[in-house]
Amino acid sequence: MTKLIRYLDTDNKGRYANIRMDNNDPCWVGIARTGTLVKKSKIGLFGAILYEEKNIYSAAKTTEFLLKKYPDDLTPEGMWNLALKSTVNAILHCSSLAEVVRVLNEAYNSSSEAQDEVERTRQMAEQGNANAQFHLGTRYYAGVGVAKDKVKAVAWLRKAAEQGHLESESLLDSIQTLEEK
Repeated sequence: MTKLIRYLDTDNKGRYANIRMDNNDPCWVGIARTGTLVKKSKIGLFGAILYEEKNIYSAAKTTEFLLKKYPDDLTPEGMWNLALKSTVNAILHCSSLAEVVRVLNEAYNSSSEAQDEVERTRQMAEQGNANAQFHLGTRYYAGVGVAKDKVKAVAWLRKAAEQGHLESESLLDSIQTLEEK
């Protein structure tokens, strides 16, 4: 069972939580005035970033979504910051880090700001902007802000690569290598 190991929720010392997933993977949550960070880490210094939100408006919308999605509160009574509480509560309802990523991206994707950002990126991509094509391709590949669609992802990445966008070329090579395995 996913378990909260420790947390701190104070104005002067910060807000974070250490969580142990069902399979013993560590999960660290940090909340600051600058946004939300969730990592595969025991203490937050190292490890893969699972979710990061630097836009305060989007972070507030994510908090609102998570509070509605998980009304059964599994957090301790002393945890009062809503961003920390909603994020930790959502993670405590998950059994794996993959599920954590899916849930937090679902929350992010629900915000109108995320949809606006996708639309702006799509417009620039359609006008031939290689960076926008790359970012739209990665969004489709990961399912961030859009439905996951590998065919669309590869199509946008190819358009960017055809313009010499090196990151797109590299990602396309990685995708092809994964498919061959």
